Amino acid sequence: TDADGMPLEEHPKASLASAAALAPRQHDVGSDDHTVETEAPEVGVRGVEVASADGPSRKRLPGPWSFMNAPTQKDIAPKRRRLAFDKPIPDFAALVVMDFEWTADNRRKMLPCVEIIQFPAVVVRFDGRWAPSTVLDEHFDSFVRPRFNPTLTDFSKQLCAISQAEVDAAPELDVVLKSFLAWLQGLGMILPSGAKDERFGRWCFATWSDADIGGTLVSQLQTYGIEMPSCFTDWVDLKQLFQRHYKHGPRGGLQRCVEHLGMQFEGRAHNGLVDARNTARIAAHMARDGFAFSRPTRALDPRTGRMFGSAAPKRDAPAARGPD
Repeated sequence: TDADGMPLEEHPKASLASAAALAPRQHDVGSDDHTVETEAPEVGVRGVEVASADGPSRKRLPGPWSFMNAPTQKDIAPKRRRLAFDKPIPDFAALVVMDFEWTADNRRKMLPCVEIIQFPAVVVRFDGRWAPSTVLDEHFDSFVRPRFNPTLTDFSKQLCAISQAEVDAAPELDVVLKSFLAWLQGLGMILPSGAKDERFGRWCFATWSDADIGGTLVSQLQTYGIEMPSCFTDWVDLKQLFQRHYKHGPRGGLQRCVEHLGMQFEGRAHNGLVDARNTARIAAHMARDGFAFSRPTRALDPRTGRMFGSAAPKRDAPAARGPD
């Protein structure tokens, strides 16, 4: 019978489907001969009465279902667990764009490792979701004195326009690295421990390829026996994202990519600070075109120097081709 007591076969709107819906479900029998219910009644079927979840007791279902309680609103409400990766990732508040210059030769390999001779950084700040505010005028830039190959090759001097006198008067990498971390701390971007300060907002390093941090810096610090600062755990490869966003391969070097966006390259190419500032201009242009910087493309295990996210570059690649 339905909820009004009318026999199902005499109901004017009865059907085989409704009969099947009103019939009690069969029970599965387990190996220990205990019965287990396999399915609750379908909500909304005629004759099923939904009780209030706030009531002191639950109502019984009518007719052949009288051995069961009616479902409450809590029973029939959709259930969904919210997982951590369902939450939207906020965009980066800033990128710290870096472009090292290092020892190189077009005739021989730099042993035991290539060494940074210019250490620059430029900050790009972002406002809101899409629009960058500016490429900051404030920057970090220092020449670095190499330890193992202190005399620059003619190839390095011609490529980077860095003189022997400039590197001779410069501090070694350990001193420059401490000065750089103090500069970041002054901007409120890292803690005294060297870890990123989340009060500043999410930020990330950015380079034009993986060779600067994942290749040159990692190799030199390991050779020198210097611990990698914890803020260098990940970075953005803007060269990869440029190709992904504009569907245009970054052929012809950094200068050609700047010109492809309708901008003029500012300064002398292969000066580290000049290259970092022009790379930062590309990042700002991408943000204006709707690209949201929210994830690093590469990550690093500072204990081992191993990259993940893509195949690590060959250690000897920077020495073979020279800096970008």
